[in-house]
Amino acid sequence: MAIERYGGAAYGLAASLAVLGMPIAAVAAKKLSKIFGVKGALALSLIVASATSLGLFTAFGMDALPWLGLVAGLTAVQGSFATMRTLDKVIPSQLFGRDSLKIKRFNGLSFAASRLPGILVPLAIGSILAIVGQYGTLAIFSLSMLAAAPLVKLIKTGESALGDENSNNSKPDPKLLRLSGWGFASQQIMTYVLPFILVSAYGRFASGGDPMAAKAIGGMLFSFWTVGLLGGTLALIRSARRSKPIAALRKAALMGAGGMLGFLPLLWSAPYAAYLGIALAGFTSAYSFLTYLSTAQANAPADNRAGALARYMVFSFIAVAAAVWGLGTLIQYYPASAIPFLFLIGGLGLLSLLNLWIAAKLRGREP
Repeated sequence: MAIERYGGAAYGLAASLAVLGMPIAAVAAKKLSKIFGVKGALALSLIVASATSLGLFTAFGMDALPWLGLVAGLTAVQGSFATMRTLDKVIPSQLFGRDSLKIKRFNGLSFAASRLPGILVPLAIGSILAIVGQYGTLAIFSLSMLAAAPLVKLIKTGESALGDENSNNSKPDPKLLRLSGWGFASQQIMTYVLPFILVSAYGRFASGGDPMAAKAIGGMLFSFWTVGLLGGTLALIRSARRSKPIAALRKAALMGAGGMLGFLPLLWSAPYAAYLGIALAGFTSAYSFLTYLSTAQANAPADNRAGALARYMVFSFIAVAAAVWGLGTLIQYYPASAIPFLFLIGGLGLLSLLNLWIAAKLRGREP
């Protein structure tokens, strides 16, 4: 809808400008948690996300949204989402303390549940549109966040978290926090970049510019990515109990480095190879991301969990902003070419080196 109204180039510029607010929002999450507490700040961010998205949809539906208003609306929505996604990563450690096994299972189950709508909603979207219409469907998204806000306050947490006495080491490990923090930030980048940029870009490239074929290829690519994510999540949950923490973290680092190879088929207009590659990348990304994140949460200091995790979210969002700007510009100039994917592979190569560095740092640390 927005692309048709504003034009692809104008909308792409608006979306690129909007992501610049994400690193600032991650810093704001730390400040808000000190003022309202983590649960209060998360509830507030849900309310703001609901209000900003509903306002954006309403103004758009009334045809009362100039281009600068679109930029402001998208920035507000992206910022509130970035704040929300930073704060929700603190909740598991408040629930389970340093019990990395429970944190890992919680993260796995919640991550899998959050990806199911990506599979189920497309199956039901026709019926939903027929019942409530286009803008009513969009409003469901906003109202669901508003309904979730009071539920956050019902979560029972305590500063003397449940799992502390059951963990192998009673004190947080700053080195593990640092290594796992860089790791989960590196893996999180693709959860933003892939859906918003690469799916449509690869569809145009592999289809030779055919709009209908491009949408079909892009949709399949995203579906295989989602299936890979769910597979990696289930593998993580199954292996959580029998794995040693540092060995599991080193395995996640190696998988995170190797999984980036799954993006190599994007360099060719061979959709089936790209589907398989992206499924592999999704599998390794989910496994690595959730292992990294759970380790970081288990080792964040109890008196500054939001601040400890926010610094890595800031890095992740800065990288996302750079990727959106860079790849978005390349896609505008080379809309049906492999050139944007060459740059993507180069950036992912750097992230692979980061994961290999993490694995090297962990060698020999397991008792």
